[in-house]
Amino acid sequence: MNSMCGEFDTVGIIIKIQIDEEKQHVWLTDLRKRLLLIRIDHGPRICSLLNRINEGEKVAVCNLVLRKNYEEYSLAMANFHSVITQNPQYVFLREELEKLESVDRTELDILMNESRIKVGNLEERTTANSTSDGENITNFSKVTSTDIVMSMINIDEVVSDMK
Repeated sequence: MNSMCGEFDTVGIIIKIQIDEEKQHVWLTDLRKRLLLIRIDHGPRICSLLNRINEGEKVAVCNLVLRKNYEEYSLAMANFHSVITQNPQYVFLREELEKLESVDRTELDILMNESRIKVGNLEERTTANSTSDGENITNFSKVTSTDIVMSMINIDEVVSDMK
C-alpha cells in the first residue's frame, strides 16, 4: 500500500457488478471470505472501469483508495487511475491471481455462493435503512468522505500499520 496516497492493490473474485447511469460498484471476495466493495462515483460514460469484467472472474485491482473497514466488509474507491485486469503487470499480483486460479472449482463455487448471500443481505439491510424521502443512509454506490477500506493482500500488515 502506498501510504502517502492511501492507495493499494489487491486481487479477488468478482461477486456482483452494479452499473448505473451516474455511479457504479463491484463486490469482490478473497479466499478468506472477506468482502471488498469498490465504488466509482462516476457513471460508465465518464469512467468505464467495469465494462469488461464479469461476475465470477478473478481479477487484480490497482490504485484503489482506502476508505473504511466495516465489520462485515471493507470499502474502497476507484477512480480514473484505477485498473481492473486479469493480466496485471506486477509480479506480486500475478502470483496472487495464480493462487486464486489453483483453487478447486467446487470450493470456488461454494465461496462465491456464500459471498453472494452475504452481499445480498448487506444490500437488503441497506435498503431497509432508507429514509422517508427514499435516500439510502448507507448507499453502497455513493462515495462519502468517511469511507475507508482494507487490502485483501497482506491485510494483517495493513491493520498493524493502522494501529
